[in-house]
Amino acid sequence: MNSQLDPESYAGQLSAASIVGQLDFDYQAAIEELRLVGETLKRAGAVTTAIALGDRLLLGITGLAVLEYRDGAMCEPIFAAMPGLEDTTKNREKIAEAFRESLDRFELERFVHPWGNLGEMLMQAAIPHSSIPGFVSILGRYYESSDSPSGSDFCDWIRSWPLELVNAKGLSKPVWRFIQQAGEISDDLVEKCIEIFDDLQDGEYDEDGGDGLPAELIKAIVQEIQSKSIRRMKTGTRIPQPKLFWEPDESSSIQLELPSVEIQTSSAVMWK
Repeated sequence: MNSQLDPESYAGQLSAASIVGQLDFDYQAAIEELRLVGETLKRAGAVTTAIALGDRLLLGITGLAVLEYRDGAMCEPIFAAMPGLEDTTKNREKIAEAFRESLDRFELERFVHPWGNLGEMLMQAAIPHSSIPGFVSILGRYYESSDSPSGSDFCDWIRSWPLELVNAKGLSKPVWRFIQQAGEISDDLVEKCIEIFDDLQDGEYDEDGGDGLPAELIKAIVQEIQSKSIRRMKTGTRIPQPKLFWEPDESSSIQLELPSVEIQTSSAVMWK
C-alpha cells in the first residue's frame, strides 16, 4: 500500500479496512488536514463535517494518536491541530460526534473504552509509537523463548493479564486494551510484527517482514528490535500462519495466502 495516499483515495482505503490504523499513510500530512476539518466544524454540524471530511478527520486524529499520544493526553494535540476551534466542552463533543459518525460511515470497527470517545480514537491507532518500546520488549521475550511463536498465541497470553498488572509488566494500557478487544485484528497485527522479528534474525531487515503494516510502524519496530538485538533461543523453523484477506483493488475477492513452508522445511507440505 502506498504510504503517500492521495486525498481522493482515502475513502476507498477506509472502506476496505477494519480500523484506521491498518492504513499506510503520511501521518504528518494527515494531521495538517485537521486544520480544514476544524474550520468546517466551526461553521457546520458534526454530521455535515463527517459526510464532507470524515476521511480526513479519521486519518488526522489517528495520526495524532500514533505520533503524539503520551500518558492519556489526546485533547491538547487535537485542538493544537485545529486552531480554529477553542477547547470547550461543546467543541469536544462536536469532534467526538463527527469521529463516531465517520467511523460508522466507513463501517469501521467500534470499540468500548473507559475513556469514551478519546479511548476509541486510541483504539483506531492500534499501537501508539510511545508504546512500541514496551510492546517490543514483551513480544521479544515471548519470541525468544517460544517453540512456535504466533500472533494469536501471544495475544491470548496478553488477554489473560489482569488490568492492574499491565503497567508493572511493561505494557501500555492502550495496547493491552487493543489486544483485549480487537480479536483477529490484533492477532493479525502481532503476527506481522513477529514476521519482522523473523526477518531481522540475520541482523538485516531485507525480506519485507510485516508486509501490510504501515511503513512508519514497521520502521519503528525494526529500530526497536535492532537496538535490543533480539534473537530466538529455540531452534527449528517457525512456520508463519496462513493469511486470509480481502483484495479490493484487483479481483475484489477473499484470498488465502499460504506461507512457503516447503522452502523453509525442504520437504513437501500438504495443507488440510
